[in-house]
Amino acid sequence: MFMSHLAGFKPVPASRNWRETWSENLMNLASGLALYTHTSLADAMAMQASTVRQFFDGKAFADWKKGREAELKMQAAVVERLNRVIEACGMVAKTVARTR
Repeated sequence: MFMSHLAGFKPVPASRNWRETWSENLMNLASGLALYTHTSLADAMAMQASTVRQFFDGKAFADWKKGREAELKMQAAVVERLNRVIEACGMVAKTVARTR
């Protein structure tokens, strides 16, 4: 029946693939927390995975991410405008060079 494949409630050892995946997921969570919150990796590794997930799934992080994306869009717009100015300066220099 159901209990027969549970081996008398003895925990079934996790497969190597599962352990590696779990370890990688924990490292990714801790690394993300360390990068986004300037927390040391050791402190991030000490936190419970559920707490870290709550942080990343929370409204505060979503709001921060939206603000950061808006900031990056603004920087990209400034760079694009500067590129246009540089191109225009190049065109002016070529025009002046031709008239001489």
